[in-house]
Amino acid sequence: LAIISHLHLDNYLGLAALGMPVSEVWAADDSRIATGKPGRLPSFAELVPRPVHPALGVTHRDGVEIHVWAPAIDGIEGADPVRTVNDNSLVITVGFAGRTILFAGDVEIEGEDAVVAAGLPHADVVKVPHHGSPTSSTPGFDAATHPQLAVISCGLANAFGFPAPEVVERWRARGAEVARTDLDG
Repeated sequence: LAIISHLHLDNYLGLAALGMPVSEVWAADDSRIATGKPGRLPSFAELVPRPVHPALGVTHRDGVEIHVWAPAIDGIEGADPVRTVNDNSLVITVGFAGRTILFAGDVEIEGEDAVVAAGLPHADVVKVPHHGSPTSSTPGFDAATHPQLAVISCGLANAFGFPAPEVVERWRARGAEVARTDLDG
């Protein structure tokens, strides 16, 4: 199972180089994503002709609990046409052996507020939303999840300057150890 939070290139293109079989791909359902142009990088539809758009709620697979929290509109499944693609990210928690990992995609303030209002629980590990952007990791989101480890996925010397220093500091102030893919691999 591969899970793609939303259909921006930096969130799905790694599938092309995965190098292992994937029997099912979950992705947020958002029709606003362009299909790409011939001769350029592959579109999501070219890589994954039949994605699964999972329902909100809990499912179990091989002893793993997967809870889909978003996208939703006031607790009802589906992408909100008023929200950005980032705020309609597929947000899930994965529970196994008494531990919980939160994959928050690129949700920003609106998306974070929505999943916190839906009852997003504490997580042992959080994949920090939106690469540590200052538009994410709000105090309410950080307080709701209060992880031991906050992992920030970002490229070395990226054009956006991610992660924002104030975001790193907010997670540390919450007591989380912060790991960054640009520095820690």
